[in-house]
Amino acid sequence: MELVVRKTDLLRELQLFQGIVERKNTIPILANVLIETDGDHVKFLATDLEVGLRTRCSASVAKSGSLTLPAKKLYEIIKALPDTDVRIEENKNGVKVAADRFDSRMQTLPREDFPSLPEATGSYSATLPREVMKQMVAKTQFAITGEDTRYFLNGALFIQKPDLMSLVATDGHRLALISVPREKVKGKKGDEEERVILPRKTLL
Repeated sequence: MELVVRKTDLLRELQLFQGIVERKNTIPILANVLIETDGDHVKFLATDLEVGLRTRCSASVAKSGSLTLPAKKLYEIIKALPDTDVRIEENKNGVKVAADRFDSRMQTLPREDFPSLPEATGSYSATLPREVMKQMVAKTQFAITGEDTRYFLNGALFIQKPDLMSLVATDGHRLALISVPREKVKGKKGDEEERVILPRKTLL
């Protein structure tokens, strides 16, 4: 695989994964981000087996392929580079990351070891206003617990009705609830609702 991508684009995508991947992990491949070419784009995927994130950005692809690299180490390297084009090239000695006079070699793990994410099979989907969601998360995040023993509290309950959105979080001692009106969805009855628990890492 060989491609060239703008530093600002690559840094923006890698920054999104920093709250998901962990340096210390019993499964080494989960500390890596999967990088795949797709026409004139490059796709990224990271997961901790609870939360997964896919993203993509424009790139100049000279040779298609896929590989995995340590997500946090790659992010730190790209962050320190000047604002220029970054070349990522795989060869028999590993993966070369270069920009201007900078040249780094990184070791990769087999792409085959990277877990696949399940595809969404539900029939319901919705587009939510970003600023409203940010406000809802900001007012409920303090009540989301980080305890591993009660995993069902490690997130917030999102409730969507045809004319109302609510977010509920609790750590067993405190309860946070915010409800925001939304434009009524056509074809939906007033008492219909969708419920889903959004993981802590997804929100924060």
